[in-house]
Amino acid sequence: MRVVLYGFGRNLKKEYHNLIDFELVAIADKRADEISQMDREKFQCPFVLPSEICKFEFNYVVVTSVAMFESMKQQLICENGINPLKVVSMQLFLKKNQPKDFELQKKRIRTFFGTEVDFFTEISNETDYMSHICDRDGRRYSTTFFDFYQKKWEAPKSVDGLGVYVVTHKDYDFPQYPSYVPIAVGDYEKDGFLDDRSGARICSLNNKINEMTALYWVWKNKKTDIIGFCHYRRFFCDNEIACFENLLKPQTIKTYLEEAELIVNEQTIEEHTVFEILKMPLSERASEDGYRLIEDGVKKHQPEYLTDFYEVMNGHTLCYYNMFVTTWDIFDAYCEWLFSFLIPAAEEFDVDAYEGQDKRTIGFFAERMLSVWLHHNPLKIKSLPVFTP
Repeated sequence: MRVVLYGFGRNLKKEYHNLIDFELVAIADKRADEISQMDREKFQCPFVLPSEICKFEFNYVVVTSVAMFESMKQQLICENGINPLKVVSMQLFLKKNQPKDFELQKKRIRTFFGTEVDFFTEISNETDYMSHICDRDGRRYSTTFFDFYQKKWEAPKSVDGLGVYVVTHKDYDFPQYPSYVPIAVGDYEKDGFLDDRSGARICSLNNKINEMTALYWVWKNKKTDIIGFCHYRRFFCDNEIACFENLLKPQTIKTYLEEAELIVNEQTIEEHTVFEILKMPLSERASEDGYRLIEDGVKKHQPEYLTDFYEVMNGHTLCYYNMFVTTWDIFDAYCEWLFSFLIPAAEEFDVDAYEGQDKRTIGFFAERMLSVWLHHNPLKIKSLPVFTP
């Protein structure tokens, strides 16, 4: 059986070994052009954009994401012209290969929601879908995963003393959520948006440390009881359902932080070390210079964190994206630590001596520093998935 896998994410990497009985034609992903050469060699098949799927002969397009199956399926059908009968979820294949594991996962989802929730991913076409949710009298008798989510959704409400700052360097469809505040960096500006070019600022370093200039600006110019950061194209989800309509609500943040001290992205466990992955888009010279500057800065300004720095950089676990939500006291302590060595490293880095991605080397290291800080400070963490619209 010839299959195209759609969605190059953790689900695919985790379950790939269970699909060996199928002939893998290609892996499709919206960011196919960004897939590393190492991954291309590992999977030994073409990586293509969704628009290129129709060029191949296949029996099924297998969607690897459970939470986003419905939206990905509709995109394949409406935008890419794929026959609806040929779009199935990876759960269908796993159900055939590992029925016991499938039932365990199904039970876990039902326990999470506290009700009988069926996987919408079990339905391979609209006819089966309608027959599945209606009895002979046309009455609904079961709740699908997608429909249950829609039923549970409530409009977000504002929370006093909360600010979630959305960092952007371009225009985008900003979610109209209470307590979410857009802040522009670099040369971008827009009416109604904050920007990092007034007050106490380090905006001149934006070309070196990226969104960290917004982090610094908020630290020096704003203060709220609870503070968070996300990106114009990356947002925390309210729970395990990863979709744009399920962004983290202000009232949910308050609830989570009653027990946890920090909300962060789900940790990613990589095959290669954190430093090896960091080096992939960079030249050897840039990655070595960046490592030296950060290492020297930690030695000089935060020597008690040096062991943590080495263990994270040589380890395989990381929280990506510079995204978090926490209390002001924790945020203040983190910034005091971070900028004590990040600013000197950025100022010493000669950006004019490099081209392309190399110019952002210190920014790449900055993204890894949250994991270093957490390695040293074991806080109570709530992990949530991040959705990219």
